[in-house]
Amino acid sequence: MIPRDNCQAPQRDLPVTYLEDILNTRHELVQMGKRTDWKACEQHFGRLYDIESGCPGPFIRLHVGLRRSTGNH
Repeated sequence: MIPRDNCQAPQRDLPVTYLEDILNTRHELVQMGKRTDWKACEQHFGRLYDIESGCPGPFIRLHVGLRRSTGNH
């Protein structure tokens, strides 16, 4: 008789849909997002976004992602 392996992968919640199940992780934008140093982008562009005045601007990741996807980097 073969002993059963008691180390099983954790069971995921059935009603929860995970983002990695929806997205194609081989898509070029997903790959670009993994390669981008977001901490450096937030430090560089963060000073350009003023939280105190008026309507908040677009997210830094959106700004950088749009610029990189159009080739303006």
